[in-house]
Amino acid sequence: MSNEIVISIPWSIGDAPSDFTKLCQIWEQVQGHDLDVMLDFSQTNFLRPNAIAFFGGMVRLVQARGGRVKTTGSQISERLRSYLWYSEFLPTFLPQQYPTIQWPTVVPFREHRELDPLVIRKYLTEKWLKQEWIDASPRLRQVIIEHVSEIYTNAFEHAQSPIGVLSCGQYYPKLKQLALCVVDFGQGVATNVRRFLKNDTMEVTDVLKWAFSESMSTKMDQGISRGMGLHLLKNFVQMNKGTLQIYSNDGRVLIDEKKEVYEDFSPAFRGTIVQINLQCDGRYYVLPSEVDEEDDNDLFSGG
Repeated sequence: MSNEIVISIPWSIGDAPSDFTKLCQIWEQVQGHDLDVMLDFSQTNFLRPNAIAFFGGMVRLVQARGGRVKTTGSQISERLRSYLWYSEFLPTFLPQQYPTIQWPTVVPFREHRELDPLVIRKYLTEKWLKQEWIDASPRLRQVIIEHVSEIYTNAFEHAQSPIGVLSCGQYYPKLKQLALCVVDFGQGVATNVRRFLKNDTMEVTDVLKWAFSESMSTKMDQGISRGMGLHLLKNFVQMNKGTLQIYSNDGRVLIDEKKEVYEDFSPAFRGTIVQINLQCDGRYYVLPSEVDEEDDNDLFSGG
């Protein structure tokens, strides 16, 4: 009897909702087994950063339970091997040299094992929200960084992920898009909110709507809700005509310029995935308060 489970990675994994279903189906195959894992990339041609962040977390979880993870390294296509190298996935898990195609637009894979706000903000500022990729005022840039870093903070303070928080991203010059995926393998938003509200029967769609409500948070500072960062992040994404996806427990949120969808999701994922896609459309974005002294919590302006 083999002590190894082989996971065949699909031909492509992007960041559409159907692709997150693929990732969670892969996770279903791995969880609950005390076996080594072979990630078979021999038939894989294309991966986006969300897959890198997700697989990185999956590898760490297998290792945490005493298992080993191997890959079909020699069978990975040159293009994919180069991408896995320059995204810092291979250097992290398989430290070998692959001096091939360069990927200067990759936001490198990172593992955050502990909550260090300065390190997280530095990563988001210097590796993700670069001025040359998306044009925004210094104040707005700071606000965005603060609210995205809040996603990391909430994961550490509530999720109880045994491996911390993982992220990866990329800038797509031809598409004029900037992507970031943040993943934790903890308890999930629904579990945390239900516990906080002392309502174990609350529907997952209602839980996620609550989490996106203005000033709602399961973290209180001196009796005042600190906010989860999701409300303002949603506002900016919609103003920017980008997209925001969240997958947690048995629910998901899909947000773009025209709609907000809160719905059930299967297969359930015990953790939280946050996928942010911004449009790098050449417009200069500022806070409304920088234009007419309105409150910073209002919608953002682009011009």
